[in-house]
Amino acid sequence: MYRHLLVEAIIVAALSFPAFLSAQPVVRILEPSAQSGTSAPTVLLKGVAASDSAIVNIYWTDHLGHTGPAEWTPSAAGPSTSLAFSAEVSVRPGANRIAVVAVDNQNRSGSAQLSVYGEGGRGPGVSEIRTGWWHGMQVGYAVIDGLAVVEGDIILGTAAQLAASAPPGPGSVSPDGFALGYVSDLWPEVGGGYQIPYTIETSATNLNAALSYVNSTLSGVIQFVPQTSQTNYVTFNFDPTNTSGSCESSVGMVGGQQFVGGSASCALATIVHEMGHTIGLFHEHQRPDRNTYVTFNYANVDEPLVAGNFDIPTYNYQTIGLYDIASVMHYPPFSFTKNGLTVLESMDLRLRR
Repeated sequence: MYRHLLVEAIIVAALSFPAFLSAQPVVRILEPSAQSGTSAPTVLLKGVAASDSAIVNIYWTDHLGHTGPAEWTPSAAGPSTSLAFSAEVSVRPGANRIAVVAVDNQNRSGSAQLSVYGEGGRGPGVSEIRTGWWHGMQVGYAVIDGLAVVEGDIILGTAAQLAASAPPGPGSVSPDGFALGYVSDLWPEVGGGYQIPYTIETSATNLNAALSYVNSTLSGVIQFVPQTSQTNYVTFNFDPTNTSGSCESSVGMVGGQQFVGGSASCALATIVHEMGHTIGLFHEHQRPDRNTYVTFNYANVDEPLVAGNFDIPTYNYQTIGLYDIASVMHYPPFSFTKNGLTVLESMDLRLRR
């Protein structure tokens, strides 16, 4: 009882200051606490918001750019009356930075943030950050389930392979590189089209739909075909106990057996994205002409989570056609945001999403 009375007193005091109500909306998240943990796949946020003008929208956003509406009811007692809201937000394993944003009819916004640590449904986590040599180039990578992973979802090889790597000796020449400017990293042409042989070890909910979509979209150009006797092929191997929604793939043809894997609950677009990596595509927003089309708002990025995700390659790459902000290989505007603000913002107002 005492706790509820104290919370109500804090709400009244915080939301009754005229100085607050003369500017942007005020948002307070009451439950859970600013730093909390949960083993559940979702967390229920509860709080209040107020403004000196009518509030027209309340929504949540997380550090990966996911957004969703809050539940709230407009007040009949006037615009400056506090409104109660609630929102159920999906929680991924690890740190989840969540912001609740209120917007009034003057197009002003206010927000409140909290951090929720997801303890349940964990997929393979980052056990160590290392540096090594890859095709004559020094790279930083994360060790995830025994694999060397960069940019969150690109597999360079096993951690043991990268640990055994060595810098190139004097006068040595590397036949290929980190990106895919070299033909040796691309899949072979068969009968006028390119083929990527595959096997399925453990399927994912959306794998068949992803295979159908990619083959239909790229008909006559590139096809994923069941493996027969080919020595270079990709195996789809997803973990049904991993509910993180994150997946990963190598880029292009590595040689021998390679994998697309991760969470068996990956969304259709996520699996298509990883299949794009398998084909040989990098992230669209890492093209060298990116800054002509989008603004990279570095100040809004949650830096510890994005090492390598926004770097632009300096060699061994090729650009194909025009910049495509709607590409499945392009990160959403709010990816890895730390404050609910855009990270990748289109310079063309008509394309902002």
